[in-house]
Amino acid sequence: MPTPVDFRAPHISKTLDRIVLSLELELIHTRHILYQTEEELHITNEVLASVQYENQMRKQQIERIRGPRVDRQLPECPICFETYSLARAETKPRILHCGHTLCNQCIRGMMAAETTHRLHCSLCRFSCMVIAPEYLPLNWAPF
Repeated sequence: MPTPVDFRAPHISKTLDRIVLSLELELIHTRHILYQTEEELHITNEVLASVQYENQMRKQQIERIRGPRVDRQLPECPICFETYSLARAETKPRILHCGHTLCNQCIRGMMAAETTHRLHCSLCRFSCMVIAPEYLPLNWAPF
């Protein structure tokens, strides 16, 4: 059986006092670090709230400058209602001499119905001389 240790012995008592003192100092140091961390967290939250408020104010200023948002619809041909696209040859927007814009496909269909190169705009009946839709200028305004 092991012999019992007498904690009242002077050399053991001094060692235990040093250990307790060391632990108390560590505890004080840890509490100090925790306090600093809480302070930093509080300051960080205040800064974050301030930045969020500033961002909200900037968004409101931008909205006031831009005006109300209007969802733009993609432009479409007034004859076939296909959305204009520069990527597809059939739906490229072309400007007639009268100023109206139609897609290649509709212009080709109108030309097939005519026996001459005269084309009558379906919107205003203006007579245009058209050899092929590719020779009409592209309308870049919708994009």
